Amino acid sequence: MDDSGENRQIPGIIPVVVIGGPTASGKSSLAIDMAMEIGAEIISADSRQLFRALQIGTARLTENEMRGIPHHLSGFIELGQRYTVFDYMRDAQRLIREIAARGRRVIVCGGTGLYLRALIDGIFEIPEDDFSYRQELIDLAAEHGPTYIHQMLSDVDPEEAARIHPNNLVKVIRALEIFHITGRPKSYWAETQTAPSPDIKFLHLILLPDRAELYKRIDAKVDEMIRQGLLEEARRVYDSSDREALRHCKIVGYSELFDSFDGQFALGSAWELIKQNTRRFAKRQYTWFRGVDRAKVLESFGNEAAPACRELISGFLAARN
Repeated sequence: MDDSGENRQIPGIIPVVVIGGPTASGKSSLAIDMAMEIGAEIISADSRQLFRALQIGTARLTENEMRGIPHHLSGFIELGQRYTVFDYMRDAQRLIREIAARGRRVIVCGGTGLYLRALIDGIFEIPEDDFSYRQELIDLAAEHGPTYIHQMLSDVDPEEAARIHPNNLVKVIRALEIFHITGRPKSYWAETQTAPSPDIKFLHLILLPDRAELYKRIDAKVDEMIRQGLLEEARRVYDSSDREALRHCKIVGYSELFDSFDGQFALGSAWELIKQNTRRFAKRQYTWFRGVDRAKVLESFGNEAAPACRELISGFLAARN
């Protein structure tokens, strides 16, 4: 591969390498290795790593771990700040063009499948369910009644609220869920399709290593987070004004520790729950990425996949030079 970092692709077409996969699959180190070889900057696609206050528990890279490669869309918003898939798609497309204009290549790397799908394919349909938020709405309806939930919908999407009877909780909750996930009302998505950018072409690589080995690496990764100070990081947020904002995010690692701080169970139980819930999270990611179309699946960890990735990236870039 050309390691000069000079971007000589066909005018008007920006080639972008995407590296996705479950947590602990070695995406980040692979992306950095490839970025160093092709002169690229990296755009994160991890919804958990957005928050400035969270580093250890989200495995957000330190400056040393970045090895001098610029990283974008990581650690740049505050807890409680709203950031939707629509925001991500807009920001990532802007950054891709800015990086290319500097004569640099672009790699997008992360495990949030919804972000990657929106960036690569655009948004042609309403995104998938958010079960935790749905349960929150169900609990609110049980406590305050259906009219309360319907008023919540009226506040954000009066057009859709006018079409749904307050007692039709299923439709009311789904409309609120859509707004929560995308930052746009259902009425907007009924009239709008967000197409992928014609000036950006993607090579989508997915790491799907052996699941049993992945789970072992997840357990080891949690142990390393403990050594790095996850407990102290979680306690700092718990003792701050951001406590409820982080609790609402329901991020694995912090949720379990917060419950332990609340006295629900001993700290030792929290560590085992974090490992268990991280494995469950990885299983959901695995299922998502297995179902992605038009992607090259590499059934190995990042370090093992490097030779194959190098070959695929070389061919992809050569075809656009």
